[in-house]
Amino acid sequence: MPSVWNTPYKHFEDKRDLLATVAAGELRRLAESVAAPAGAGAARLESAALRYLDWASAHPARFKLTFGSWTGPHEELAAAAARATGAMEEVVRQAQREHTSLSRDTARVLSLIWATAHGAMDLELGGHLRKRPESPSKEELVTSLVAMLRGGAGASPEV
Repeated sequence: MPSVWNTPYKHFEDKRDLLATVAAGELRRLAESVAAPAGAGAARLESAALRYLDWASAHPARFKLTFGSWTGPHEELAAAAARATGAMEEVVRQAQREHTSLSRDTARVLSLIWATAHGAMDLELGGHLRKRPESPSKEELVTSLVAMLRGGAGASPEV
């Protein structure tokens, strides 16, 4: 009698395919979340980055799976990654249209936001972010970065 636990494997080429499909689903949910914040400009940009942190905090294992190392192509995963990146890129472009002080280099702004949020989350999961009480939280790091990208308004003096 076949195990009920092996049933999902029938629908996938192998374990990597199954996990890539799970990761693709997470990226689609992340894209929807990032695109959803109300507001405009830098406030929307900050909200989108904070939603990324909320998702990663609520699902740390999925965060690690989704942004782990992948070998070889997987069409569904690549499409979902493009969708998530595109959603955040559109938030950046809107912020750039509404804030002339924000850098016009969309790729750089997108990479800075993503690297800060992702890195802060990864450091927190590893227990390295808040080793000292005065260290900023992952949310404070994202908020400070957005303020600095806008030209410093609202950035803490130490940053």
